Amino acid sequence: MEEDKIITRIARIKGQLDGIEKMYKEKRNCLEVVQQVSAVRSALAGLAREILTEETVSCLRENKEGKMREMLKKMSSF
Repeated sequence: MEEDKIITRIARIKGQLDGIEKMYKEKRNCLEVVQQVSAVRSALAGLAREILTEETVSCLRENKEGKMREMLKKMSSF
């Protein structure tokens, strides 16, 4: 189920954020911390694309053409 995939991705991102917090508290090398921040940003963009794709497919099934165009426009910004 698509919802399960989304929830799994969110949980993974939460874990990454917890890891960043721990790294920062441990005063780890700033480049390592920033690299992890960049990974989270990419993961969030992927999550947004996945959610928008899921909604776009739903719109196609329900023939909601106007909403579909809006979703596709949003997707192109990620």
